[in-house]
Amino acid sequence: MKNLKLTKQEKIILVLFKLSTSKKKNIKFEDIVVSLFKKFPKDFHLKSYNKYPDSGDRVKRALYTLRERGYLFVNNMIFTLTDKGLYFGQKLTTRSKGANIREKDNLDRYFLNEIKDRKSTRL
Repeated sequence: MKNLKLTKQEKIILVLFKLSTSKKKNIKFEDIVVSLFKKFPKDFHLKSYNKYPDSGDRVKRALYTLRERGYLFVNNMIFTLTDKGLYFGQKLTTRSKGANIREKDNLDRYFLNEIKDRKSTRL
């Protein structure tokens, strides 16, 4: 079995794609939170409470970032994948078949900003 490293946002798209049954379908925030926790409990649990899903700011922030990137429509905490989101969900689903999904090794924002600052101060 191959290992596939996905970001949390990619995992959210995968779950939304599954919940929407590959169509433009309205999905309630609560259904997203529960499905994320069931599929990826290590990534989407309450801080310090591994047995409970996280419905806090981290999930909301990720969903609204996906909206800003054009993957989702949002209306009153109801989420719908756009054509772009459906296409990306299909690509992720195909790529993840038979794979063990893990968290992507992303650098902390602090380090990314530090690298950016150092690049811009070169002489």
